[in-house]
Amino acid sequence: LEAIGFNLYPNPATDQITVEANLPQSGELSIQVLNTLGQRVMFETSSEVAGQIQKTLSLGNLPAGIYHIDIISDGKRMASEQFHIAK
Repeated sequence: LEAIGFNLYPNPATDQITVEANLPQSGELSIQVLNTLGQRVMFETSSEVAGQIQKTLSLGNLPAGIYHIDIISDGKRMASEQFHIAK
């Protein structure tokens, strides 16, 4: 993983979670959320410019549990973290 500034809050989350990252270069940014079985339950892609970005993801349709989030920039995983959803 390449080092980028990365923050995920609140953790545990209820209805939404905010991702903050410092992107080293402009390009395509993907955020994927996986459940404990490794199944992708959320995927979002956007074009971003280099620098600080902030994305809020809606979690209302996901059940309580443990999840894993990956930040992918131009096809390379830049950051990864586990988080919890509490309902």
